[in-house]
Amino acid sequence: MVERLTAMFEALPEAVCAPLFEAMGDPTRAAWAQTVIYGLKIASSQGVKAVDWIDGDRIRVIDPEGRVFAMGFLGTTLVPRPMGDPDAIKQLLSALDQAFADRRYVVWFRRRVPAEPDVGAIGRAVTLWLAAISRGEWQGYHAIYEDDSVELELLLTPDRGRQGGTACILKVGPVTSLERLARIDSAVMSRVSEHDAASGELPLVYVLGASAQWNVPRGFPEQLLYGTADWVRTEIDGENRSYQAAFQSSGHSLFSDPLARNLAALWWVEPSGDDPLAYRCWSHENPWTQATFVPEPLSGPRFHLVNRVRGANGAERLVLTWSERFRGGSR
Repeated sequence: MVERLTAMFEALPEAVCAPLFEAMGDPTRAAWAQTVIYGLKIASSQGVKAVDWIDGDRIRVIDPEGRVFAMGFLGTTLVPRPMGDPDAIKQLLSALDQAFADRRYVVWFRRRVPAEPDVGAIGRAVTLWLAAISRGEWQGYHAIYEDDSVELELLLTPDRGRQGGTACILKVGPVTSLERLARIDSAVMSRVSEHDAASGELPLVYVLGASAQWNVPRGFPEQLLYGTADWVRTEIDGENRSYQAAFQSSGHSLFSDPLARNLAALWWVEPSGDDPLAYRCWSHENPWTQATFVPEPLSGPRFHLVNRVRGANGAERLVLTWSERFRGGSR
């Protein structure tokens, strides 16, 4: 690893290396430094060369055709959020198992489970819910339980029989995806606004790095970046899958915001395996960018513009799709 890092740094201008070396020695900036390393590795795999720092956050780079753009970096330290108090979860699952008997179920802990939950009340509520299903008084097999300290979603499956001593076949902890994306939205828009004020029309790519896997469902970033899709089409043909979605500019999504007019794309990166220099990456490209060109996309999945169509009301819809690239980089 040291040899690979040394080779990478030797290929960079000294002015670029100095701030990065400083950040690597600061534990509070470790995620940011790792993001810069990933971003520069991706850029170099596309023949893009670093020139200098524009400020403490963005690097001026140049592509093989001599076109200049900026790369910004946002590093996020992801702290695992446990489901809650271990003893309380054990008691709660025991109460649920007793209520469900041999019927198998899925539970999603929408909030952390505190110490000493009222497992008796939860068990009674589940028993009444299952009885209502049996009598035909409840439609479906999904329910939500909430009290002052516990918030659960339960799904009754058609299977019976316990597995591993419990009837629970899947436990899901609190989802933090929306919180993470909200922080990214605020941070990126702040930096994009600063970029426009300082660098004019220079196209901008932002690299979003995390200290662990992002674990963000695909639909959440799409909603944040593009808004609500007018329509979505998914086709499956054997092992081949295609996905397309159409969006209108609302001015309220991140990419369609006038402040993001020079933001060409977001590159997402995360660690891959035990090798600190190995990464996975994918990109979301801005179909409303006013940049004079969109920098060469990174290797890996990319969500990008493929068509422009007009609806019956004359409004333009931009059609985007996922496709793969495998030029350089690590997967």
